[in-house]
Amino acid sequence: ENDGGKRTEGQESGKAGSRAVERLTNKNRRAPKEQAEFVKRPAVVFCCGVVGTTALWLPCYERWMPAACSTRLLYLLTVCAAVVAVCGFVSLATSCKKHRQTATLLTAGVLLTLVCSSFAVERGLALAFRMDGQTSAALGTVEQAEVTDYGSRYQIRLQKAEGLPDGLRCLLYSLEEPAAEPGDALSFSAQWRVEESYSLRSHGIFLSGWAQPGVQRVKEGNPPIQQQLRSTAQTLYRAPVLGLVEGILFGETQRLEQPFYRMMQDAGLVHILAVSGLHIGMAAAFCRKGLEKVGICRRTVELISLLPVWGYIALTGFSPSAVRAGIMATLAGLGWVLGRERDGLSSLAVAACLLLLVSPYLLYSLSFLLSFWITFGLLLCAPGLSRLWEQSAFGAALIGRRGTPRFLHTFSNTACLSLAAGIFGMPVLLYHFHALSVWSVLAALLSLWAVPWVMLFGLLSLAAMLLYQSVGAGLFLLAARVLAGLAGLFARWILLVGKTVSRLPSAVVSSNRLWLLAVTLLIALGLALTLHGFERMSRHRLRQRVGCWL
Repeated sequence: ENDGGKRTEGQESGKAGSRAVERLTNKNRRAPKEQAEFVKRPAVVFCCGVVGTTALWLPCYERWMPAACSTRLLYLLTVCAAVVAVCGFVSLATSCKKHRQTATLLTAGVLLTLVCSSFAVERGLALAFRMDGQTSAALGTVEQAEVTDYGSRYQIRLQKAEGLPDGLRCLLYSLEEPAAEPGDALSFSAQWRVEESYSLRSHGIFLSGWAQPGVQRVKEGNPPIQQQLRSTAQTLYRAPVLGLVEGILFGETQRLEQPFYRMMQDAGLVHILAVSGLHIGMAAAFCRKGLEKVGICRRTVELISLLPVWGYIALTGFSPSAVRAGIMATLAGLGWVLGRERDGLSSLAVAACLLLLVSPYLLYSLSFLLSFWITFGLLLCAPGLSRLWEQSAFGAALIGRRGTPRFLHTFSNTACLSLAAGIFGMPVLLYHFHALSVWSVLAALLSLWAVPWVMLFGLLSLAAMLLYQSVGAGLFLLAARVLAGLAGLFARWILLVGKTVSRLPSAVVSSNRLWLLAVTLLIALGLALTLHGFERMSRHRLRQRVGCWL
């Protein structure tokens, strides 16, 4: 009833129910907005804190090395407390949940990097400073041996040394002829000094020394498996194919003559001589194809294929580029098995964090810089370039029809990947080598298809030769010779492409000017911004952006 214009109990309850429904509806409408405030790629934010802190903390921390250990520990605790205080102030000052999460992730990355970097420096560099200028006797295992103009150089893992822990790596220079080979035990006395090269520090080498006369081989040991494979390859191949095959399989270029190496460098093909994502991806693809032919399910294939991939990485000496590719391949395989979405940038960030937390000096390694920077460019720009190529008139006519041959799709993908890698590789190459290959995309299109065949036939030939040396059956020797001949054909094609491209007009641009380095960096970053969010753009908008970038 309506008594004197007053609301009845039924009307009041109806209004209350309507308000409750309205509040519930508004809450559901706000849910996507609250979810959008979360950090989209937390691994990338965490990686920014790790990389930035490593770049700033290592040079500053080295200046405190002459001070006492307690003083360095006090500095470390003071810096960590300051970082936590800044993070707390930011969290209290902001009301946005996304900014709080970003500050928390950055703080976690900074604190973890401070601790890990300080531990790495104390474990290696602090010990090296204590032994600087001292002479001691030592016994170690030879990992690498090299003949030089003045004598020999060894990379040694110490077993017994005065004042040095077991397992430490060091370099030993000697004026005598090589007295040992990889795998042998060496007895020597040397005067130590701190190794200043950041490249060697990235490999865990903080000490180097000049050996006193009388270096002796104490025990003859078995050479490493990599050395055995290289010796086997030397019986199957001849120069210059030998150097190219060893470079593609193991990342070793010592047996590739300098003119041929310079020729590959001028053609922009030197990256195939270092084990990277290209080689790891091919090794994983070989394993998957072989296991799928047997009839194993896809999930089991993804897991089993990781074992030979990491075995191949161990065979190549755990180079930063190979480990980066292995971590990304592992995350991609586990993501497929667990049914999770695979994100390339997050995988790249996880790989960078793991490597830098274990060995912070890798940040100054050329292999680390080239691998991560170019992979970052590929993840940002290669999909957008592929879409732009497929939507162009010529690209649609070439690969847009049904029943297009598979090699045309491979050709198109290789062109887009090579273009993105070439653009992002320009500033790094100019900074380190003061040279830039102009026709690198053309050389990649003509030669990259032959690299998988060199890998496949090269590995099979080495395996057949090892079986022949173990069993002695002539059938294995015949198979090894035939497979080595096939690998040599594809290797000679790569050398022919490198020779032809390196002789093209203006094949190499040499410059050490700062403005050109800045321009190439702006070109790469401009391309990344141009193709940002390309999957949500229309064809017309994408063309407009690329035209503006050009």
